[in-house]
Amino acid sequence: MSRDLVSAKNLSLLVKWCEKRGLTVLFAKHENGTYDECTKTITIAANALPEKQVFYLIHECGHHLINAHPGLPNRFEMGYEQTEKKITRTFQHRLACLEEEMEAWQRGRNLARKLKLKLNEENLEKLRLHCLHSYVKWASRKK
Repeated sequence: MSRDLVSAKNLSLLVKWCEKRGLTVLFAKHENGTYDECTKTITIAANALPEKQVFYLIHECGHHLINAHPGLPNRFEMGYEQTEKKITRTFQHRLACLEEEMEAWQRGRNLARKLKLKLNEENLEKLRLHCLHSYVKWASRKK
């Protein structure tokens, strides 16, 4: 089976998983992917190759899984949810964001295994490293 057909099947399974959890998945002119916890919306780059769309979607599902249990302690609480400039300018904030990114990739991989998705692990790892590299550079910059 071609990679695009496998990816289309994977995307379908992931979108169904999202719908069962009240998440909306949009494909739009966008860079990579995002998860909006307030609106429970995942947006994925429509112009990305189908295989990359799968990878972005499992990662964004990982973000949802991290935040899926309100009221429980969140070890990333100094991360993305912070809006105060005095906090968002800190290394602690940037590190919490980096840690959440790493955790989202791991939870996304775990979800893919649970759903028995057929993934090219080498390509997934290349994309994961590429994305994390940009966060490492961002987190380590001096203010």
